[in-house]
Amino acid sequence: MVYNNKVLLGITLVIILNFNSCKKYEENPSFVILPKNSRLIGEWEIIRIEGESVETYFNNLYSGNTYNGALLYFNKINWIWDFEKDQDLDQDIQFIYSYTNTNYYGNTNSFTDTVSQKISMTWEWEDHKREIEIEQSNYYQTIRNDYEILKLTNSEMKLKDENNVEWEFEKL
Repeated sequence: MVYNNKVLLGITLVIILNFNSCKKYEENPSFVILPKNSRLIGEWEIIRIEGESVETYFNNLYSGNTYNGALLYFNKINWIWDFEKDQDLDQDIQFIYSYTNTNYYGNTNSFTDTVSQKISMTWEWEDHKREIEIEQSNYYQTIRNDYEILKLTNSEMKLKDENNVEWEFEKL
């Protein structure tokens, strides 16, 4: 009887240690049933960049960056990444862009525009599915960016780009 309890305890410890060692991503739960492809495929909305809302991040990034004394302001940013099984990646971004300029004589000009842009890219797993490589090509060059996966569940994803900027997503 004592022998059976020790064997049962040993088997339980081995199982627990195996499940904990399977955790691949830094912020993932210890045990995830769905395979990585199933979790990644679909539409993801960017909700935070560097812990800030997308609007706050963009406005902080571009505040003070002026063109001929103009102020830039971004509002209602909606940025979707659509990962497809065939390794296509479509990025759709819509936002309202405001531009205000005061000239030398003190006259102020401003306008607001709605921007909608779609970018077609490709993606593939890298480093034993610890990273996602995203490739964008145009007439002149091909740009590749690697994103380290910090978290990938069926509803949340967190990536870190090559500049150590963290991107947080929610699945739609």
